[in-house]
Amino acid sequence: VLGGVSGLAVSPDPDGGYLYGVGATDNAVVVFQRDPATGRLIYIESRKEGDLGAGDAGPISGLTTPLRTAVSPGGLQLYIINGGDGSVAVFSRDSATGHLTYQQTIPASGLTQARAMGFSPDGAYLYVAGEDAASIEHLEVFQRHAGGGDLTFSADYINHTGVIDGMGDAAAVVVSPDGQHLYVSGTADDGIAVFSRDADSGTLAFV
Repeated sequence: VLGGVSGLAVSPDPDGGYLYGVGATDNAVVVFQRDPATGRLIYIESRKEGDLGAGDAGPISGLTTPLRTAVSPGGLQLYIINGGDGSVAVFSRDSATGHLTYQQTIPASGLTQARAMGFSPDGAYLYVAGEDAASIEHLEVFQRHAGGGDLTFSADYINHTGVIDGMGDAAAVVVSPDGQHLYVSGTADDGIAVFSRDADSGTLAFV
C-alpha cells in the first residue's frame, strides 16, 4: 500500500483513532483507521505529491521523499518533514474520519534534508532538525499558529557554530514535559545536544 515506509504517527482520538504513514518512494501519506480492540488497520485514503482535492489550499507539495510525520498536540493537524528539500507539509485532519486536507508547505530556511522533529508540550512551536547542502546540521524553530496550525519560521541553530555541538546526523528531537529543555540526538557526534528553552518565544540556548 505504501512504498518505502519511513514514518508513522497515531492520532489521539478516543475511539482508537487513525494511523498515518509516509512513504519515501511513493511520495505519499496514507491514512488507516485503527481497530482499538485488535489493532488491525483499515485503509482509508492516500494523499500524494501534486494531488488536488476538495478543500485543499492548492496542489499538494512537500511530499517528495517524506521521512517523518507527527500529529500535533490536540490532534488537529498532521505535519510531515521532507527528506528531499527540507520543507514541512501541514495537513488539517478530520478527527471523525481521519481525512486529511492539505493546508501549507513551508520551506526550510537552510535545510536540504529534514530528518527529525518535535513539538513543544503546548503545541506552540515545532522544532525540525536536518542538514544543509554542505552536510552541516541545523535545528530550525517554527512557530505554530493556534488558529489553524500554520507555521512561521522563527530561528535557526547550526551545529559547530559558537558553542553548539552534538547534533551531527540528528535522529531525534524531544522537548521535556515541562517545556524547559530540548534534546537532539547526534548520531555522527555520538552525543546529545542539550538546549534550554524559553517557553514564550520558543528560542533556545545551548547548555
